[in-house]
Amino acid sequence: LTLWAAGVPSARIGLAEQEGLGVLAGPRHPALGQMARARALLGHVIGVLPTVHTTADHATADTLFIPRRLQGEALGQKGALAADYAALGLRVAVWDEDDLALAATA
Repeated sequence: LTLWAAGVPSARIGLAEQEGLGVLAGPRHPALGQMARARALLGHVIGVLPTVHTTADHATADTLFIPRRLQGEALGQKGALAADYAALGLRVAVWDEDDLALAATA
């Protein structure tokens, strides 16, 4: 989150699998980057959720709208973070805008 806020791009997290390159220690997973980005996104949502009021009567946000381009990142590897969003009282929906949005829905 600190790097995102500072505008520092990250092209890769971890090493690409290749013959002859053995990992001796540390985390290893083919989707490590996606898992890290998904956790960071969840952390961001947790950070802003308490301050978000989306309607004039201050209704509590219950839906997180994820840009279509990020839908693979939103819930994590194989939906691993779905329960975390549900525990926050949020359902996740995909939309065609560029930014994340929290909204109260009927």
